[in-house]
Amino acid sequence: MPIDSNILNLYLQLGIAGATLAILLVFVILLFKFISENKRNKTNSDTSRIDKLCDKIDALISSNAEHTQKLNEVLLANDKDQKTTIGLLDKILAVALDTQRRVLRIDDRTFTCLGNSRIKDKEEE
Repeated sequence: MPIDSNILNLYLQLGIAGATLAILLVFVILLFKFISENKRNKTNSDTSRIDKLCDKIDALISSNAEHTQKLNEVLLANDKDQKTTIGLLDKILAVALDTQRRVLRIDDRTFTCLGNSRIKDKEEE
């Protein structure tokens, strides 16, 4: 594109101040362009970071739900085990009490039998 002599004369008449303004204008335009591109990149990176954070939060929530479900299953199993254990302990207690009653009866009968023989032994002396 050939430079028109008229444009060239106008540019030369502006002098150093015009050249400075032109360079400053180009610099400001490039600065705004760079800032807008940077914001787009930052927005994209922020969006990707937010997406990653949301994915991690979703993973934590699902993991927490799974662990809570497993904990509930363990608690239910422990509850069943505790009921079974309590039932067995009740049976053991019943057997122990029955055994204690029988031992007391045997002890009473033995004492009575021995007591009678002692009385008979004393009478014989």
